[in-house]
Amino acid sequence: MGETTERTQTIYGSCLCGTIKYHITGDPALKILCYCQNCRKSTGSLGMANSIYRRENVTITQGHDTLRTYKDNATNNGSTVERSFCGNCGSNLFCENKEKGPELVIVTSGTMDLAAEQTWEPVMEFYCKDKKTWLDTNVETRKFEEVPTAFDNL
Repeated sequence: MGETTERTQTIYGSCLCGTIKYHITGDPALKILCYCQNCRKSTGSLGMANSIYRRENVTITQGHDTLRTYKDNATNNGSTVERSFCGNCGSNLFCENKEKGPELVIVTSGTMDLAAEQTWEPVMEFYCKDKKTWLDTNVETRKFEEVPTAFDNL
């Protein structure tokens, strides 16, 4: 019998100016699109494409001293979301909700430098009540009017 080895995926990423670099090992717990007001305002766009990883799988390899954090206290659920970005170019890189997901880091998917064989496709959409009616997601996702209160059985 042949021996099978499972290869751990590594994704590299950076901010727009390249000052902050990171890598991630393993697969994300979730890939989501979020249309809440805070994600829209922090990106200046229609929403935010996020991948949620376990904290120990995300390593910042360069630019620690340039990473800035905004504590977003105006969330719908009342908890604080720490939104980290590059102090040079302003790229949003990471979000953390230490109250709701202390062991998780949200990585903005647009900062990932995906290799040709790597893909990003959402599996869920949050705050669909705020999604523009003309915006169509061309993949099948589970849609929620807000963020589910529990991630059990998702």
